[in-house]
Amino acid sequence: MTQVTIDLTGYPEGDSPESRQAFPAHLRSYAKTLRESWRGSGSCAARTLEFIADQAEAQLPKPKPEEPTGLFAVVEDRDGGRWVNWRDPNSSMEHTEPWVEHFGADRNLNYDDIDVVKVLSPGV
Repeated sequence: MTQVTIDLTGYPEGDSPESRQAFPAHLRSYAKTLRESWRGSGSCAARTLEFIADQAEAQLPKPKPEEPTGLFAVVEDRDGGRWVNWRDPNSSMEHTEPWVEHFGADRNLNYDDIDVVKVLSPGV
């Protein structure tokens, strides 16, 4: 399947996060209008617009998952790296950077500093 990169610099609302969120809905609305107005002849153009809307939605940033708080929770970052939470929620000790890189035990970060895309385990 062909992938289309969406550039909204010429879009009337500009290339802002809000316009990127709204753009696929605008395309689908226009595609629906084409189907209803042009009957059969608008369906090819409508399918093309729906394809572009799908591509635009696929490029939208996904919201960051909630931080799992269980001991030994595992998350995956955008680059495929895995991070393990070694902070015990029942412990009175506070760790300033409780997330450790799975294969880089010398690198600790806060959850907010990791580009998490998926929670692999909520921990225990």
